[in-house]
Amino acid sequence: MSAAVVAGLATMARAVPITITLAASPPVSPGDPYAITVILSAPEPVTNVAHVQLDYSLSSPGAVDVNSDECVAGSPLCSALPLEFNPPGSPVYARLTAQLPSSAVITPEGVAFITLNAVVPPGATTISVMGPSTTDNLNGAYIATADGTVWDNGLPGAEQVLGGQITLPPMDAFVLTAANPPMQSPFAPGQPFRDVLQTGAGASLTHGIGGVGTPDEGAISFGQISVTFSAAPHPAPTVSNVAITCTDLAANGPADCPAVANVAGNGSGPYVITLTGAIPPRECTSLMFAGAQPGGQKLQYQSLPGDVTLNGIANTLDLLGLIQALNDGSANEPANWARYNVDRSTQAAGRVNTQDLLRLVQLLNGVRTTQPFNGATAAPCP
Repeated sequence: MSAAVVAGLATMARAVPITITLAASPPVSPGDPYAITVILSAPEPVTNVAHVQLDYSLSSPGAVDVNSDECVAGSPLCSALPLEFNPPGSPVYARLTAQLPSSAVITPEGVAFITLNAVVPPGATTISVMGPSTTDNLNGAYIATADGTVWDNGLPGAEQVLGGQITLPPMDAFVLTAANPPMQSPFAPGQPFRDVLQTGAGASLTHGIGGVGTPDEGAISFGQISVTFSAAPHPAPTVSNVAITCTDLAANGPADCPAVANVAGNGSGPYVITLTGAIPPRECTSLMFAGAQPGGQKLQYQSLPGDVTLNGIANTLDLLGLIQALNDGSANEPANWARYNVDRSTQAAGRVNTQDLLRLVQLLNGVRTTQPFNGATAAPCP
């Protein structure tokens, strides 16, 4: 803008408010930018617009970062390039100007001007575009017409704050939709999946959920955990952001709680998670995914070897339950192997048999396993 035009603003300025309103589109993934569209309007049509200036800053609860400013496609206010930024690229304060053809018109309904791609902090609910409070004649925004008339948001010397605020539209929730082992027990709906099979062939814990090399039981996997989300979580699951915790019913501290060793996958999944070892018997193990919204989401598993009746305690009633399942044939249905194949055998035919009865007796008595499980209970999941 020429010095003559600037000098003449004091006599030609009209106290006609220029209103800023905002429209926002939520990001595709949490952490991506919101598209904040700045819309300029006036109480009556402004014709022959030749120059538009917006002095602006962004604010919201917490920090705000603006990674780009773009013309709204097709906007008559922002179609004439170049745009001028002062200071260029500043996320805090910028002066955006556009020289326009005289055919541009601003209407009372408003005309979209620019889009600010703003990254806002988690939990922010509003965002504001504010022009600075000044005492000169360029406070906030102004529109100059081809004949030199300036539509300003205040007269020279009047301290004004120009701007608009919008409530941010919510992001989509990214939630767990599937897991293997499953999120809920297929044998006891409403309960977390519970591993009731042997802890390994010896006295150490080698088999179980997360124990690499643990055989699958039908469609249910044990050696690794896979998870699928409703949409691509952001951030994607990694070793550093998948948290794992275990209850401590055994009162032996966190030493037996495994860690996440590896995560492989992309998009919405499935992500395959490898643990450093099997989850501890009698405890509830929880995995928390940072990218699942809102507020994270838990995947929880229990382990109680011998509890084939899934009533929360391992005892001789489980022997009766296994005998009944063997007699009616349900024990050898592949869908039930994760419940009755106590010794985790892998033969194709007759996988569940009297050897599983023997192994169940051994588990209850503490033979070739980590502890006697007769009378043992499973910790509830928090």
